Amino acid sequence: MLRGHWLACLSVCAALSLCACSKCPANCQVFRGKQADGKTVEMCARSSNFLRNGPYTEFGSNGKPELVGQYADNVKFGIWRALDGEGRLKQAICYGDGGKVRWRESRNGEVEKRSCP
Repeated sequence: MLRGHWLACLSVCAALSLCACSKCPANCQVFRGKQADGKTVEMCARSSNFLRNGPYTEFGSNGKPELVGQYADNVKFGIWRALDGEGRLKQAICYGDGGKVRWRESRNGEVEKRSCP
């Protein structure tokens, strides 16, 4: 599964343009482009090996964020938020050590109140 995910990311990388952005960690750059499903993605990655590291945002067709989270050395961590077209929280997922899901909550526009270790 990881190999398939990695290959999908490489195909995204090929279609992305490079730009400088201060929100990425050191040694990383922002990549922005379209996925095969037509959604726009913006992510931080190391240009030398495309290792995702830092903020990740997936945008819907209306240009608003639909999925927001963080990567650390190509692994999801912290709280990832799925948003509706109005920017309200639909689901929050907490990723812990090694990208394992610690908890998952569905919401109807509410803000999650749990912490994510």
